[in-house]
Amino acid sequence: MAAHHQLAFTVARTAAAAQQARHHVVAGIRSWGIRLDEEALDGIELAAGELITNAVRHTGSGPVTVSVYQEGPVLVVEVHDVAKVLPRPEPLSEYAESGRGLHLVSVIADRHGADLTATGKRCWAEFILPSSVSDQRADQGSRRDRRLPSGHAREMA
Repeated sequence: MAAHHQLAFTVARTAAAAQQARHHVVAGIRSWGIRLDEEALDGIELAAGELITNAVRHTGSGPVTVSVYQEGPVLVVEVHDVAKVLPRPEPLSEYAESGRGLHLVSVIADRHGADLTATGKRCWAEFILPSSVSDQRADQGSRRDRRLPSGHAREMA
């Protein structure tokens, strides 16, 4: 089953490009006509921004690509990079100026994770859409139960 909404793009390896990329994610979702309130969109933007920023900041070289798609009741944000090391959340510290990104994603997203692929890794976050949105395309099914096994990369359009 193919996703009925898809967006894929490459991100330059700069902080400014990472910020633009998270805005591009939300603009893409809005262009699909999915009715989400501002709070939901802000959460998706924040989670996408954390995943994108981590890839840009912690991957030495190679492309960083973002893929966003909606199938049935699930909206998925994926960030692919060439690093073969899975991210690990750092212990929370009240004085730390960074290191909270994965914790934020874990609170905002309905599901999240990271998988090694043939070319690096994929970090992802899933958001369950309100039933009024998912009922429109319930016949599409959900990619949620069709995750690729570790070590397999999905081709991006």
